[in-house]
Amino acid sequence: DQQILATARQTEVTDLLPLEPSDSNPMTTDKPARSSTLLSMSPWLNSNKDDKLLTWSGQQAALVSNRSGLPQIWLYDGQNNVHQLTQFAQWRQISQLIWQQQQLFAVIDQQLYQIDLNNGTQTAVAGHPQMLRRYATCDNKWYWTEFSAKQWVLKTTGNANQQLELLVDALDVRCGPENTLIVLRRDGVLQRYWPANGELEELAVRLPWRELSNDAWQTTDNGLYWLDTNHQLWFMDWQQRAPTRLPLNIKETVVALYTRPETAQIFLQIRRAGDSDVVWLE
Repeated sequence: DQQILATARQTEVTDLLPLEPSDSNPMTTDKPARSSTLLSMSPWLNSNKDDKLLTWSGQQAALVSNRSGLPQIWLYDGQNNVHQLTQFAQWRQISQLIWQQQQLFAVIDQQLYQIDLNNGTQTAVAGHPQMLRRYATCDNKWYWTEFSAKQWVLKTTGNANQQLELLVDALDVRCGPENTLIVLRRDGVLQRYWPANGELEELAVRLPWRELSNDAWQTTDNGLYWLDTNHQLWFMDWQQRAPTRLPLNIKETVVALYTRPETAQIFLQIRRAGDSDVVWLE
């Protein structure tokens, strides 16, 4: 029998790179910020495939990757080992991964599921039927925005798990400092919101969300990071409130941001041309 080797040209792929501040740290100094990225020494971050939706819980992380063919959910164990959790036989739309008290949840085809960390099975979460939503867990409490009755609404759960409506015209939500939320409004304005009393404070940031990915902005304990329409990275400290552009010495295009809450570290999702693979023809 003869077998033929062939090269398979990859389309564009996305890699995940940790952002490492250099010279001055915009989160701890008053000096002008200059940042750079360092290539990860962990091979699980660089697969020559499409890697995205990175989310952390302590030392472990989950991400979505097509490194085995179709987009699947993968789990990193904190020791440079990564394995595939889900075994989807057909393409599924995985739009968000969320950790809550060391449990993993995923939005798949607009339905919220809990993902079993041992075998990857999915269990639909009661009370969250299929609908366009964006989720955040802050201080062990669920918040989400959903599109219903022809408008976007920010909701949470109250006593006996009943759903409470907090704000209208809220497209997306992140955790903010000191028990607050950062809410993206329909006009692109970001606001700081106090769930305890309903107070709102407008921030000096406006996001053209129609031209950006859902993960083009993230929050940490130190401040707010976001991308503009030119894929430039910006930072605003919670205390000083002065938006600062962070130059990146990379040629690739940054398309999304992810955070590691315990360390306030930012990961960049960059888009680049894929390398060629060598495959057997059958």
